[in-house]
Amino acid sequence: MNNKAKPKPAPVQLFPSVSQMIALALDMAETNLERLLQLATDDYDWTVPDFDVDRAVQLTLKNVRLLREQCFADFHAFCQEWLGLAAILRMSTTAFSLKDCTFYRVLADTYRMFMQMAASIEFTATKAK
Repeated sequence: MNNKAKPKPAPVQLFPSVSQMIALALDMAETNLERLLQLATDDYDWTVPDFDVDRAVQLTLKNVRLLREQCFADFHAFCQEWLGLAAILRMSTTAFSLKDCTFYRVLADTYRMFMQMAASIEFTATKAK
């Protein structure tokens, strides 16, 4: 048996940084919201509130793009803005009348993604401490 001490390898970073998680969240949001806007051009029997949902998705996408340009002091500041956008999506899923279509399913999935990413960013921030 060899008693010589072997050098210990450098610790491996197991978690992404908070800024990496924020960048991932913004990329995922932009992709999903763009997909929703493409689906909105499909021929659905939309009502006036449905067109309002389409407009809400457009505004949410615009705000996601604006979030990219901001520097956040901490994850709390980002999550406050992020959860405000998630609230718009949650209200949109309630307002949209056609519950059995691709647009609705992607809208609901996008809302759930917003909530999951907020939790993931918070988790990452607590692991970084």
